This record gives sequence, C-alpha cells and structure tokens, in this order.
Amino acid sequence: MFPVEPFKGEYINETVFITMDKWKEFLNISPIIRSPKAFIAFSDGLLNIIYSMKYQEGVWQIIPDREFIGRLIKYICENSHKNLKKEFLIMLSSSRAQELNDDDKALLVAIFKEH
Repeated sequence: MFPVEPFKGEYINETVFITMDKWKEFLNISPIIRSPKAFIAFSDGLLNIIYSMKYQEGVWQIIPDREFIGRLIKYICENSHKNLKKEFLIMLSSSRAQELNDDDKALLVAIFKEH
C-alpha cells in the first residue's frame, strides 16, 4: 500500500521539495495506513527504476514496482549495521542507472524502528 499517490511534477510550481518548510502539508496519506514499515522519497531521476509508466484510458499512470521497493526495504533492514551510503551512491551513478534516465538521482529511505 502506498500512502501517497505517485506524482511526477513537470513544472517548478508542481514540485514539492522535502527542504520546503511546509512539505508535510502536501502528503496525502491514506487513512488505511496505520503502521508503515518505511517511507521512500526520490527525485524523478529514479522514476524509471522505482516506477513504470503505463498509458491507460488516455492518461499516463505511474505504477510502483512493489517487488523492487520490497527488495530495497528488505536489503536495507538486513544490512542496517553497514554504512550503505557509498553502496547506494555507486548504484545510483552506475551506467545502467544512467541509461534508464540521465536525470539527477536522489533517494531518501526511512525505516521505522519497530520494523
């Protein structure tokens, strides 16, 4: 379950940055989410890695890759004793990641302690 509907802003006034003072006001959290395991936010440079686009009924749909996201969270939980920053920097700057999208790639992952 995803607490926020995926959205890709194309213009400056459509993009919400987590460095903005009121970024939390833009979260549209589903009321059925009671105990989230993790929170993931990322720049649009990771769109083709974490999501796929599907044209349906005249509108582009953003479809989360639940398997990838699940594996990412599991990997982080299993390796929380390591400093994963360097590992993720290598992954995000790899030629394979750049082939999918040459835009900037920023990733924020929060795993809640009770999980």
